[in-house]
Amino acid sequence: MDAWEFLFWVCGGVACALFTLQSVLWTAMRMKRLSAPRWTLHARRMRAAGLALLIAGALLWVAGPDVAKRAAGWAVFGGGFNALIATFHLLIVAYLSGGRAGGLRDRRND
Repeated sequence: MDAWEFLFWVCGGVACALFTLQSVLWTAMRMKRLSAPRWTLHARRMRAAGLALLIAGALLWVAGPDVAKRAAGWAVFGGGFNALIATFHLLIVAYLSGGRAGGLRDRRND
């Protein structure tokens, strides 16, 4: 296995792990096992990780050799998809809680 094939599996694995973690945490919050404010903190971190994966994939696509395009494709797709899902879930929680939890920024005055 060469380095680019290893990078392909790492990018794909990170994207899948982020998606799985989002699904588990979303389900835990919906089942009342995780509070909405605590879930919001995790969702913001997952969105940041997804954006970091997206940016790393874009840089790899532009600056990397041709053999890195498959790994870059997984990183761009997985990072962008996970960031999109986390943002969508944050907005849904903000809407359903009347702005008290979730959202893109913490606007509570506690």
